[in-house]
Amino acid sequence: MYGKSASYHETNAIICSTRKTCPGLSKSDLYAEHIGGGESFRTGLFDRVLMKDNHAVYRNAFTR
Repeated sequence: MYGKSASYHETNAIICSTRKTCPGLSKSDLYAEHIGGGESFRTGLFDRVLMKDNHAVYRNAFTR
């Protein structure tokens, strides 16, 4: 298995970008990512929320 690399097309994986782009090049960076088959995770702090495992621990503590 070490010599074989699987393409992400063979899985359900989605390649996502981040909001961190080069200054002045954000539109072209996002366009290149779109052309390459990727998706934007979010374009600003208002779009989506990223819930990580350590956030879930706090969420469970507050809902009890």
